[in-house]
Amino acid sequence: MVGTMLRIVRARPPPPPASASPRCGRSALQGSCSRTLTHCHLPDFFRDSMKLQLGGSFPTPRVLALSALTTLAAFVSTAAPAHAANNVLYGMGNRSSATLGEGWTGYEPTAIANEKSATFVAAGDTHTLFIAPDGSLWGMGDNTYGQLGTGDTVHRHRPVQISSIGVTVTSAAAGSSHSLYVTSDGSLYGIGGSTGAVIGTGVSTRTSPILIATNVASVTAGTSFSAFLKTDGTLWVTGSNTYGQLGTGNTSTVNIPIQIATDVAQVDAGDYHTLFVKTDGTLWATGNNDDGELGNGTTTDLLTFTQVATGISRCSAGGGYSLLLKSDGSVWGTGSHATGVLGNGQSSGSSTTPVQVATGVSRISAGKMHSLILKTDNTLWVTGNNTYGQLAKGDFGFRTTFTQIATSVSSFAGGGLHTLYTTTANTLYTAGDNAYGQLGTGALGACAFPIDLATDVASASAGLHQSLFVKTDNTLWGMGSASIGMLGDSLSTSYQATAKQSNTAIAAASTSQNHSLFLKTDATLWGAGFNSNGQLGRGNTTSSTTPILISADVQSFAAGAGTTYFVKTDNTLWATGDNSSGQLGDTTTTDRLSPVQIATGVASVTTTAFGRHVLFLKTDGSLYGMGRNTNGQLGNGNNTNQSTPILIATSVASAAAGDSHTVYLKFDGTLWATGFNGYGQLGTGNTTSRNTAIQTATGASKIAADGSHSLFVKTDGTLWAMGKNSFGQLGDGTRTDRSTPVQIATGVIFVEAGYEHSFFIKSTDDHTFAAQPLSQPATMNQLISLTTISSGTGSESIRWYSGLRGDTTQPILLLPSANTPEFTFNANGSSYSWMKRGPAAAIGASATARVTLVAPTSFATFIAAHTSLAGADLTSTADPDRDGLSNLLEYAFGTSPIQPQRHADLASMTTGSGTRKLSLAHRRSKNAAVTFSYESSADLVNWTPATPLVIVTTADADGDNLIEVATATLNVNGSEPRQFLRVKIDAP
Repeated sequence: MVGTMLRIVRARPPPPPASASPRCGRSALQGSCSRTLTHCHLPDFFRDSMKLQLGGSFPTPRVLALSALTTLAAFVSTAAPAHAANNVLYGMGNRSSATLGEGWTGYEPTAIANEKSATFVAAGDTHTLFIAPDGSLWGMGDNTYGQLGTGDTVHRHRPVQISSIGVTVTSAAAGSSHSLYVTSDGSLYGIGGSTGAVIGTGVSTRTSPILIATNVASVTAGTSFSAFLKTDGTLWVTGSNTYGQLGTGNTSTVNIPIQIATDVAQVDAGDYHTLFVKTDGTLWATGNNDDGELGNGTTTDLLTFTQVATGISRCSAGGGYSLLLKSDGSVWGTGSHATGVLGNGQSSGSSTTPVQVATGVSRISAGKMHSLILKTDNTLWVTGNNTYGQLAKGDFGFRTTFTQIATSVSSFAGGGLHTLYTTTANTLYTAGDNAYGQLGTGALGACAFPIDLATDVASASAGLHQSLFVKTDNTLWGMGSASIGMLGDSLSTSYQATAKQSNTAIAAASTSQNHSLFLKTDATLWGAGFNSNGQLGRGNTTSSTTPILISADVQSFAAGAGTTYFVKTDNTLWATGDNSSGQLGDTTTTDRLSPVQIATGVASVTTTAFGRHVLFLKTDGSLYGMGRNTNGQLGNGNNTNQSTPILIATSVASAAAGDSHTVYLKFDGTLWATGFNGYGQLGTGNTTSRNTAIQTATGASKIAADGSHSLFVKTDGTLWAMGKNSFGQLGDGTRTDRSTPVQIATGVIFVEAGYEHSFFIKSTDDHTFAAQPLSQPATMNQLISLTTISSGTGSESIRWYSGLRGDTTQPILLLPSANTPEFTFNANGSSYSWMKRGPAAAIGASATARVTLVAPTSFATFIAAHTSLAGADLTSTADPDRDGLSNLLEYAFGTSPIQPQRHADLASMTTGSGTRKLSLAHRRSKNAAVTFSYESSADLVNWTPATPLVIVTTADADGDNLIEVATATLNVNGSEPRQFLRVKIDAP
């Protein structure tokens, strides 16, 4: 009898792998073995580093596969240990709604601490002005044109004083790129502006205040133009006049202020139109009128001021709309209804004449797309756009009618995307967009530099407005939008400003647009959040704040926009939820309220938080996709949506999906990309979109993508990024889009992309270990050389050992080292190699690991049945159909030696009833001449017979009643540091 061993190795129970991100494909090791099909769990040190053709994801702990295919695993590409203490999580990008979890959200009004109080506020598009009780003027935010008066163009995230010491400012105005203020002696000063005409200096712009006029009573600032009212009631204007907003009768720019009207009581400048109220209560308007914002019953622009209403006490001009306050306290609106900005209950269309929207009002303010009114009881009310939380309601839901947000308010203003108000106690509050620091909190809405957020982190998931991460102790932490339990804590609140522990026994998590998924350490998948499309798979559309069970035996999963995907341990792919673009791959566009099986032989799945396409990797390294393809993101040469899976590429190690683009990593370390490229996210050096994949980088080992940006880690641990950078999500210190990859960090061991923010994990141990080539096919007796490069100062090391029983006394390579060693595998002989962590040491003696396949004594009958075989193809080690299975293993597993096929037997570790179990499913011949028995060992030296529970899970694997699939499950003694199981295949 000649035996063939199938070995499964289980290392000491580790925490969940840092690479267990739902967006990362499973890592697997595939190699040549003598008479064995070996499954071994390699040390945590190697995490995602082993990438070969089988691909895939395993439940915790991960078991990496070594099969008897004639492809030698001739590579290692890894950074520092994935589970080393103090693995540091870094984040960058959009920090609105606390997605980065460092304590700032912007969705609720925040008092500006440790600064002067305020009596008056003015909001520009992206900067803020306020007057302190002592009459000094302060500013913060965007300073691109020097509008903060600091003498430079550096943005300020905290308030800086603009006016000179001792000068009393009585009023101020902030435009899109400039600032204006009036002092107690009636002097008007200007700063900033895209051109000198904006503030009325004629030609040059100014980064420090310059005197513009005297005897000024009040001032207003629009988009690139200004208007001010003198004490004699005359109105003066200057700046851009593209739409006739200056009322001069033409569209010519005015470089220095000119008088345009008399008897004016109040004036206000909008985006591209101007309103003023005369002393007799008549309202006059000029400029852009596309949405009826001038209120004259038409949508025709006016080039001169024209009377449009009577009985008006105050006016306020916004972005495409206007608010009017009558003497009876009623508020009227005209212009665009978009986002509910008029407060009349409508969010679309427009009104070309004023409509009443509120009563009992004393003051009004029209922002770009949101409105504020102060009632006579000093309560502040808001309506309209809330994309950045500018309504200060603690959420980002739009409002179409006015809703109260504060009491005891004395001053207020609506800016581009932010809101300011002061209380009667002179406390200044800010809310909304903080991309330039205009809220003065010191924390930017856009974080362009990576900031450290947490330690001991294993993996992270970035969604649309929320983030999750799993620590090495299996605790789940969340921050950001916390509605409907999306952080896994069974709570429903507006947001979580700082990272909060929400669950335990979690192996990995995935969050998307409005729901989250959690994989527990027992391989059960749970979901929480919105369920409007059936994404929770519970058979209905009822949302759940409490995580509910979706499936057991899950090894890979991904949360998409209204969808859930998961791969079970039998390698079947399942999906539920939104199917509007065919993204479920079930040949329809019908939403599914319960999971449906989509494919078999699947290793891992990934999708995007906001897009509508999905990718999955099969165990043979083939990449498939389905769903939306309007930008060529499926890479099949057209832009047609696909409701059934289509092949995208082969020899793929991992893949990642952006909103409308796809990136994938091949076994040779090359990075490929396809789809929308409007921001350079494909990394091609241009912004040309593609519907076929193009190679964009080499030497890559990890990838991530979402929204419109992409990131990848090279084998040397450097992190690179490209694409959209409006919120600094690339982490390069700028907000400039990148069409070619830029280096961001070093020593990176994990990367994750969200819609507008990103995460990566570094280890405090800076030791790196890289190797090339990533993989290389090998035939018997062929030498395979692997060059490794070690650097850094970490105390961890890798040891490679050889010997039939894992002799730990003769290492063939010790790292780290200052040298560049080269060692060789020789596919000949009867030894195998394995790896472990150990103390740092010098380079040891070189050695080889030998592998030989030996034929059983009775083999002729099986081979003779295939008459097409001849010569060398008749031997036990031959692989005539080049499918990676030698003739011997084709015989043992009942597969044909002349029909190519892929075979992957997957080991997994599970926990049931408090007992850890090692489970293996494998094919086996029903031929009585072939027997299967099991042996276990604690040290790979002493083997004893084992009696696992063996269950036939598939009675007829091929439809010919010759092959079945059996699952062997063995209880594991948790006190052992390591334990092994092998299956012995005996043939006569």
